[in-house]
Amino acid sequence: MALDVGRVDPALRERRFAARHLSTWFLGVVPTLQLTSYVHQIPNGEWLRARQWCVVITDGLVEERCELFDDRDQLVATSSQLAMVRFSARAQ
Repeated sequence: MALDVGRVDPALRERRFAARHLSTWFLGVVPTLQLTSYVHQIPNGEWLRARQWCVVITDGLVEERCELFDDRDQLVATSSQLAMVRFSARAQ
């Protein structure tokens, strides 16, 4: 993900990324119940690397995590999301 340096506040960029990408799940619709994001530091450079994974899917809920790293491989932001899982017909 490339940052548009100078146009948007860096902290806002990470929150937008987390909100946009954590709420997208390839198996179906994932309405967010809770989203928590923390910006740890201003990123170095204009590229961010994201690491995203699912912790658990159970009882119609999914718990996801996301970490953003800058050019120096420093942790820039973290997010966690609790969401409902409604699988699409083609995913079943």
